[in-house]
Amino acid sequence: AEAELEKCERIITYDYRDQSLEIEDKWQLKRDNNSVKIPLYTPQAIVKENQSYCIGNVRLTLAGSNLQTGDEKLVMTDAKVISNWGKDINKITVSCSSGKSGFCKMRFEPVR
Repeated sequence: AEAELEKCERIITYDYRDQSLEIEDKWQLKRDNNSVKIPLYTPQAIVKENQSYCIGNVRLTLAGSNLQTGDEKLVMTDAKVISNWGKDINKITVSCSSGKSGFCKMRFEPVR
């Protein structure tokens, strides 16, 4: 209710040929000047390259409405989290600013 969401659609496509996975989100909201943030977490090392990231042996390529990204290293202190994820977790924040409608596309593909 707070976001005044009218419609949200997620399309997930897996390509068997190149073993890539693409996630595309499209949204429509009642009000203008919106910002959508998608947090991604990984225990793998990340390297930023323009609008893409290398995450271990996977490349994440991003596109979207006025797309901006940020990344940070989080140091965990919770024993359960550390036992499952490790002490350091990397966070990538994907932000899209849009009018009443917008989109974000994330493509994950193996680095060869």
